[in-house]
Amino acid sequence: MLIDSRRLLYFLRIVEYGSFSKAAKSLGVAQPALSHHVRLMEEHLGVSLLVRRSRGVEITEEGQDLLRHARAIIERLEELELDLRSNSKEIKGKVNIGLASSVAAPLTPLLLKTIRSRHPEIVLRVIAGNSTALVELIKTEQIDFALNLELVVPHRSVRLFCEDLYLIGPAGSFNGRRSDTIEFKDAVSLPLILPTRPHSVRKLVEEKALERHLTVHTQFEVDGFEPIKAAIKIGMGYSILSWAAIQTELAAGQLSALRLVRPSIRRYMVLDIPPKTRLSRAAQATREILAEIVVDLFRSKTWRGQLYLPAAGERSRQKTPAI
Repeated sequence: MLIDSRRLLYFLRIVEYGSFSKAAKSLGVAQPALSHHVRLMEEHLGVSLLVRRSRGVEITEEGQDLLRHARAIIERLEELELDLRSNSKEIKGKVNIGLASSVAAPLTPLLLKTIRSRHPEIVLRVIAGNSTALVELIKTEQIDFALNLELVVPHRSVRLFCEDLYLIGPAGSFNGRRSDTIEFKDAVSLPLILPTRPHSVRKLVEEKALERHLTVHTQFEVDGFEPIKAAIKIGMGYSILSWAAIQTELAAGQLSALRLVRPSIRRYMVLDIPPKTRLSRAAQATREILAEIVVDLFRSKTWRGQLYLPAAGERSRQKTPAI
């Protein structure tokens, strides 16, 4: 026998509110009835899902497993209802996407602005996170798709672009240089502020250094691009980041950058979609808009690197994998 979707919704609300009484009030259901539905679900599954405490409700380990799947199921049912209710011209519904933290800051405002302009009925949720966390969200179908690093995506995905990594220093620190590049061996000898392992940038830098028998001078380990950039601004060291991650500060003259060469270090960004998942119309529209924004950022030279995805008007004329 399948689990009743209504009971899954009840379970979700109880966990969200941390209380049977608060959940019952929000659902408009009597508390004894709510407790009865949870008890029936526990009996059906043969596990304990929730434990009542004096300060509220505590979720069990089995309850955590159910919670992960229940969220995805309820969201899919809500999207299905919205799709069926909408007419052929109107696009609306909930969309959950993930953006790698290095590109989230420049992309999110542009994405929200375009979504509100074109599809005001789309309710968009953006999760900015590290690459491994986004892979887990894709795996558990908590997000519709993600813009993530090809390095960590375990299945086939659509490559959008690649970007070079740069040595980042305080404003004016590279003035007087004849070149806008720096050799890798010289960059890793400087006092660096790098993310902790297994961050993709740290992994790429250390792998290249190992290949060339070099030692990376990591003076500080800091997770998060914003605190790393803040530390560089006050002269605490240098870092190795992508152009997208520091474009705003470069434009404002707050940081300076040199492209790594001999060797250059490139990382590839892909559009990651859960395997065997059919995107809703709202998610498809959001995906198209995200791709358009990425194309525009490269065409305007706001971002640097190599674009693999053609502009929307060109996709029909080229044999490029459809996104």
